[in-house]
Amino acid sequence: MSCILAEKLRKVVWVWLALWLSVSWSMLSAATLPPGFVEAQFGANVGSAPTAMTFAPDGRLFVCRQGGQLRVIKNGTLLAAPLSR
Repeated sequence: MSCILAEKLRKVVWVWLALWLSVSWSMLSAATLPPGFVEAQFGANVGSAPTAMTFAPDGRLFVCRQGGQLRVIKNGTLLAAPLSR
């Protein structure tokens, strides 16, 4: 009797695992953007550990790095020198 119960329990566990994995996998897929929106890269690689960013009214992008540097991206190009160290 316990062998039959163990087999049923094993099937329930496999079904639960399959359902959980399928739901988890669907959550990992890319987001769908609403109509009229596009995804685009702005600027270049600012290095590791960016912590915050904001746009200036003139279109520049300021990126704070964990080490304290403030990097500036202007017209899609990373400026050579950081704004602060």
